[in-house]
Amino acid sequence: MIEVLGALVVGGVAGYVVKDKVNPSNSSKQSSDNSEKTQLYGENEKLARRNKELERENEDLLAELKKVRQASKSATDDQDDLEDELESARREMKSLRQQNETLAAKLKEYKLACESLENQLSVYKSK
Repeated sequence: MIEVLGALVVGGVAGYVVKDKVNPSNSSKQSSDNSEKTQLYGENEKLARRNKELERENEDLLAELKKVRQASKSATDDQDDLEDELESARREMKSLRQQNETLAAKLKEYKLACESLENQLSVYKSK
């Protein structure tokens, strides 16, 4: 963007200089002025081409920036989705751990009940 502005400023200065050279006050200087005008027109054309090139480059860079921003937004969305999935998995894991602890406690109770019943059964068998 700065290069484009710089090219425009240089083109403006060159145009201003050419304007002063186009209306010479002295006719004897006209032949040297013609070569100078030709040179200035050439420079002006170069600057105009450079300006167009820089504008195209600027457009390309803006398009690339837009693509990068879209990719960044997509990556951010993907990251948010992954974080949501992770949080969901953590909640599910917590619930499963609680269920496991509950089942382990019940299993312990059933083992104790079985041992108690086995003891009673062995007492009845021994009678």
